[in-house]
Amino acid sequence: MIYSKRQTIIGYVFFFIMVSMVATGAIIGYTVVYQSTQDISTAAGVTLIILLVLAAICLAIDIIRRRFAINKPLSQILKATEQITQGNYKINLIPSHTSDNYNELDIIMINLNQMASELANSELMKNDFIANVSHELKTPMSIIANYAQLLKSTAISETEKNEYIDVLIGTVNKLGNLITNILKLNKLENNNIIIN
Repeated sequence: MIYSKRQTIIGYVFFFIMVSMVATGAIIGYTVVYQSTQDISTAAGVTLIILLVLAAICLAIDIIRRRFAINKPLSQILKATEQITQGNYKINLIPSHTSDNYNELDIIMINLNQMASELANSELMKNDFIANVSHELKTPMSIIANYAQLLKSTAISETEKNEYIDVLIGTVNKLGNLITNILKLNKLENNNIIIN
């Protein structure tokens, strides 16, 4: 997403207008007081008071602007990041501006939404993977336990014993391959191996 510079330009123009208004107000105040009193110190004192009052008004306007333009979105972003760190990935921040006029905070919100969505998908895939691996491990373990129990029986022939042992060896080999593949997958995820 490309950030529109219009917001920045409007901010600079607004600041320039405010400074111009304060300066103009001070000059007009000085001129009016000096013409009526012909006293420089009185005109200077009144000019200082006018400057302080106009600066306070500009400060109040800027505080209100910041509260809605900066502090509110930042508060939403902080709340969202706290939810993400606690494992809640169901966040959806709504940018303050339209897509052709995004500012940096809007872009951060959109990126947080995308990150939360990807983390939610990753969590879902991890849970599915764990469920599948658990199932794949339980099945061979059940086979091994059942055939081991059968081997304890004295009422089986030598041929059956060999068949059961072959099944056990095959199951253990499959289980070993599964564990090897899980370890390879872990190494792949950590970028420790390269797939041919």
